[in-house]
Amino acid sequence: MSRTDRPASITPGLIERLAAGLDEQGMPILDAASQRPQAAPTPPPAAAPTLTPTPTPTPTPFSAPASGPAHPSAPPRASVAPSRLSHELLEENGMVSLRRRSRVGEEFRIVRHHVLEHLKQPPADNDPARHHNVVLVTSARDGEGKSFAALNLAGLLAEGGARDVVLVDADIGHASLTAHFNLADVPGLLEFGQSPRQLARTVPVGTALDRLIFIPVGGTADAQTRGKLAAEQPIRQLIAQVANSYDNAIIVIDAPACLTKSDPTEISAIAGQVILVVESGQTRRADIEQSLDLLDSCPQLSLLLNRAPVRRRGLFAARA
Repeated sequence: MSRTDRPASITPGLIERLAAGLDEQGMPILDAASQRPQAAPTPPPAAAPTLTPTPTPTPTPFSAPASGPAHPSAPPRASVAPSRLSHELLEENGMVSLRRRSRVGEEFRIVRHHVLEHLKQPPADNDPARHHNVVLVTSARDGEGKSFAALNLAGLLAEGGARDVVLVDADIGHASLTAHFNLADVPGLLEFGQSPRQLARTVPVGTALDRLIFIPVGGTADAQTRGKLAAEQPIRQLIAQVANSYDNAIIVIDAPACLTKSDPTEISAIAGQVILVVESGQTRRADIEQSLDLLDSCPQLSLLLNRAPVRRRGLFAARA
C-alpha cells in the first residue's frame, strides 16, 4: 500500500497519538535537554568499562531439544546451562537494571504489557506462514534506539515470565548487539539457518536472566563476508526457522532500519507484531509514514517513542 493509498483514519491518528506537536518540517517540538539516556546499547563513555576481546567460548547449550522448542513449564535456564552474558555485561551495554525500579524500566513494562496482551489474542489473519510469536523491532533510520529497545523488551519479557524469550540479532550489516557482547566470531543466526535441528541446542547464548537466550548474527566478524552468507539464505527463511524451533518462546528480532535495508519488510510479512522505534526530536514524519507503508503487511504495528522528555506521556501507540 502506498502512502497516498493509506486510509487517512490510520496514519494521522497513529502518528498524532504518538508524537503530537510535529513542526512543519516534520520534527517533534520537544525539549532536547531532557532526553533519555543514550538509547544505543553502548554505555556512556565516561562510565563504561572497556571491554576487551575474549577467546571465543564454546556455545552454551539451550534446553530445547534439537527437534523442537522447550515447553513453557520447563525449569529456569540457569538450572540447565551456565550464563555467558552476566547482569553486569547486559547493563553495561544498555539493559535497564531489572534489580531496581526506574522510570525507563517502568515504561518498558508498559510496552511489555501491550506485547503480552497481543500475544494472548488469536491471530488476526489465517496466514499459515505468519509466526504469532515473532516480535520485530526496527526503526526508520539507524541510530534511533532499536537495539536498545529490543534488548530491554526481551529482558522485561523474560523477567518472571512463564515463556522463554529468544533475542535475535538480525541486523546482519551492523550486528550491534553481537559486537557489544564480544560474540562476533561465535556461531549464530547464519549457521542456524544451515542446520536448525542440529544447532538449536548449541547456537543460543545463555544469559543471567533465567528465560532469556541470545542468538548472535554469526557467520564472521567481517561485515562484507556476512553479507555474502546472508544473500544465500533469505532473512524471512532464517527467522521462520528460529520461530519454528522455539515455537513456545517469544522471539524478539533486532532488525536493521527499514529505510536502509529490505530485511524488516521481509520479516514483517511473517511476524506477529512489529514495533517501530521513533526517536523523539529526530525521526521525521515523512520517514515514519514511509516506514509504516513498508511494514504494512503485519496486522499489528505499534510505535515506540524513544528518548522522550520526562513530561511526555503516552509514549507507546498501537494501530487499531
